[in-house]
Amino acid sequence: MNPLISSLTLEEAAETLRASGLRAQLAEQDGRPMLQSAVQGLGFILMPGNRAPDQADRYIDFTFSCLIHVEGQVSPAQVGRWNESKRFARLYTTQQTLVLAMDVFIGAGDAPLCLRGYCELWDRVLHEFITYLRTLPVHAPAAVPAVA
Repeated sequence: MNPLISSLTLEEAAETLRASGLRAQLAEQDGRPMLQSAVQGLGFILMPGNRAPDQADRYIDFTFSCLIHVEGQVSPAQVGRWNESKRFARLYTTQQTLVLAMDVFIGAGDAPLCLRGYCELWDRVLHEFITYLRTLPVHAPAAVPAVA
C-alpha cells in the first residue's frame, strides 16, 4: 500500500495544475511565492497557505484567488448575492478590486488528487463568475484581470 501524500511543494502544485490542463507559472509577490494561471483569459493565482509540520517547502492548503479591478462601485448587495448562491468560493471587495477566493485543504489524503479535484471545481466557479460579472450593471465593473 502506498502512503498517502499529505502535502505539496509549490512545484508539485504547478505540475498538478498542468496535469489538470491549466498553465502554471511560479511567481512571487511581496516576497510570497505563488502560482499564476488563467481560465478563459481570466487570470488567477494559487497561494500556498499553512506549511506541513517540519517541512518548510511543503504546504497542506492553498487559496485560489481571482482579482478584478473595477471602475465604479459594486454594492454589498451584489457581492452578497454571489455569496448567498455559492458554497465554496467567496466574493469580497477591497478598494477598487473584486476578489473571488476559494480555500482548499489537501492535507487529508492524496494531495495531488485532491488539488486536481479542486482545480476542476475552481474552473467551474470561474466560469460561473464570468457569467455573474455580465449580470452586474454596466456602471459597476469594467473587468480587467489584476493578475494575468
